[in-house]
Amino acid sequence: MNGKVTQQEWQDSLSVNISDEFDTTIFLKSDGKWLYIACDARDEITEKGFDQFRVYFHAGLIPEMDNERIHLGKGDRVTSIRQTNIFYQGETSEKKNERWKKYAISDWGLYKYAVGKSALHGNRHYEIAVSVEEAGLFTQVPFTMFAVVETDPLRNESGKFQARRYLGKLGSQQNPQWFVISK
Repeated sequence: MNGKVTQQEWQDSLSVNISDEFDTTIFLKSDGKWLYIACDARDEITEKGFDQFRVYFHAGLIPEMDNERIHLGKGDRVTSIRQTNIFYQGETSEKKNERWKKYAISDWGLYKYAVGKSALHGNRHYEIAVSVEEAGLFTQVPFTMFAVVETDPLRNESGKFQARRYLGKLGSQQNPQWFVISK
């Protein structure tokens, strides 16, 4: 996992162009123990700014859970989250430190073994490895997934945030893609 997507390394993978407007490709492969996911965002060429590759699993399967996801920005910090539709059942108050009680519960640090690396090699590259066992993915069992590549937001003349910008999307929360690990 070096954060450099090469043709040789990913030649035996499923590759999917995820944008009609931008040159962004996602690669998927597995050895049965790990799911390897890469993204070559050829239109992302800035060293600074907001770059993030997010991969979502288990979207739309049960009403109580939105998805589980992995975030990889610049470098090698992988974040994982389970986003639910379950809310705190006790009393809430106006205390600032209890604000979380008004939002759906999310579990952070979900995937202990997930690793990733992102680097700029002329353009932004992302590579992620997820333990299929830890993610609840099994060989020959279909699973849902969608992915998003986000880049620097649109800002007005004074630098104020205006809108998020994406270099590509594979599916969505409402319409995830189905995959099967064959190995």
